[in-house]
Amino acid sequence: MNVIPPVLPSGMVTYCDDVRHETSGKVSLIGIYSGQLIVFGVAPAIIPMLWAVVRWRVPHLTESSSVTFHLTKEKDGDGVSELLGETTVELPTTEQTLDLLGMPMEDRSEKIAEVQSQMRISPLVIEGNCTLRMRVFFQGDEYRIGALQVSVTQLPDEQSEQSGR
Repeated sequence: MNVIPPVLPSGMVTYCDDVRHETSGKVSLIGIYSGQLIVFGVAPAIIPMLWAVVRWRVPHLTESSSVTFHLTKEKDGDGVSELLGETTVELPTTEQTLDLLGMPMEDRSEKIAEVQSQMRISPLVIEGNCTLRMRVFFQGDEYRIGALQVSVTQLPDEQSEQSGR
């Protein structure tokens, strides 16, 4: 069997309702979205809080470097992006990453540097159907690592009332 290493740089984003940091060191993500967030009602709607949790990995780094995360909202059909949040994080060197992970020296064959970041948007105003996108800017390149489709849907009772039935 061949061992295929991950393609780097790479990352992922998880969208959720809340992030809880426990005293034991555990982080709990509450209300994880799986590609789509459905808002029941009429636009504009307000989502009290939304989190984007990002994990970003790069190949072996011998010097510290920075990475910038942008969370944007694009209204369906108009192609215009609104910047909802931005954060820049220092990436540790590979050795610092492996030390943080507590990896024994003999298991350090995978040479990576990794950073995790969390972005909270509160409140999030939804004017209509849109897409949230996480973009990563690293060493002069842009990476698109995850999107969340947001749709506004009326409940069946609301549709009946608005049509006069």
